[in-house]
Amino acid sequence: MLRSLNLPPNQIVVRRTHSLCHTYCMTHIRLLATLIILTPMLYLPSVAQINNSYHDTSTKLTFPKKLGDFSRAKLKRYDEGLGYSVAYGRSNTTVTIYVYTAGSSSIENGIDDINTIETFKSAKKDILTLKSRGLYKDLTVVKTGVSTLSEKSEHPFLSLELDITLPGKTESTDLKVFSRLLVTGFRNHFIKIRSTGPTSDDPKALAEMLSEFSALLKIHI
Repeated sequence: MLRSLNLPPNQIVVRRTHSLCHTYCMTHIRLLATLIILTPMLYLPSVAQINNSYHDTSTKLTFPKKLGDFSRAKLKRYDEGLGYSVAYGRSNTTVTIYVYTAGSSSIENGIDDINTIETFKSAKKDILTLKSRGLYKDLTVVKTGVSTLSEKSEHPFLSLELDITLPGKTESTDLKVFSRLLVTGFRNHFIKIRSTGPTSDDPKALAEMLSEFSALLKIHI
């Protein structure tokens, strides 16, 4: 299990890297139907819960209780510079949205900032090395490039699409999943999105969820 410091339930600090935390969700993806909803009135630096939504006063982002058919689950705080993450889940698919600065004092909107490019490269490297560590049985890069969260969105993301096989106890219980990494700059922060789910899950539900989050970005640009 992920270990947290002995703090009150309304302030959890997780000392793990983003990739490992999302991978933990992936390796336990079958259990995501039983999502854990955090206690009300949870406060973090610049993030407060008001009327069932998390509000970040730095980026002015709002994380509602639901995005499409996806329900909000855990909100976690990481070590200094790594910000926080908000997870959403539906069936066996999870989407984790990370908001952080990595110590950068100035981050341009979009994908042209060198810091954003390097952040994407670092996140991609972290994912690819997980195979050599035995956390993935197989990993194939399907596509890499630039994309948006919806057809109507004009905010670009650096994008990586992957086919991954998670090891089961036997070969017959291996789980094939589709995973996506998205990184962009937004209001002096990096936004990194990891989505992962079985290839059998409905892609339209994920597209709708990302489209709704894209609308939130558009509101605040």
